[in-house]
Amino acid sequence: LHADDSSAAPNVSDADKERAKALFTAGVERMRAEDFAGAAQSFEAALAIAPYAVIRYNLGLAYERLDRPVDAVAAMEEVLRNPGTLRPERLERAKQSLAEQQARIGRLRVAAEPAGAQISVDGRALGQAPLQTRLKAGVHYVEIAAANHAPFRQAVSLSAGGEASISAVLTPTQAQGAQLWVRSALAGADVWLDGERIGKTTR
Repeated sequence: LHADDSSAAPNVSDADKERAKALFTAGVERMRAEDFAGAAQSFEAALAIAPYAVIRYNLGLAYERLDRPVDAVAAMEEVLRNPGTLRPERLERAKQSLAEQQARIGRLRVAAEPAGAQISVDGRALGQAPLQTRLKAGVHYVEIAAANHAPFRQAVSLSAGGEASISAVLTPTQAQGAQLWVRSALAGADVWLDGERIGKTTR
């Protein structure tokens, strides 16, 4: 962190600047050690304290190395919107990263009845229908659920730079729903229920 970075976040106290600097330094060291998950955690914690462009820039690079293109794109888009005092060569690297990672994601649109149905992708809750979101290219498992309705599940293949749409009308039911939680130390493993693939384990 540089002294003139304070112009990007004038309301950050001196004590918080020191805390953010320590977390940022730890993140840089973890990046050098190729502990990209640990680096991302350090940068995320630093960014929550002091929203400096240089922290978000490094966080975007960590997401890139973690194969999280959607998060990398979001980080670099914000960096380029609010570059603060970021050096020109870093801005160019941010533009490069943004272009590369954008080419690895697609867009998914989900519509459902009843309106407000809950949407999960790969076991992660994303919000209510109708929904539009960006996802890494590949196969994803979408679940749409609403009270007093049978859930809808569908796999969707999303191409890089492409778009996919799902539209579902949930069937009313008197059956009582229940939740099944699957926890695993292994992220990305397929989860099957009654012979049907219903999603993947998450981090």
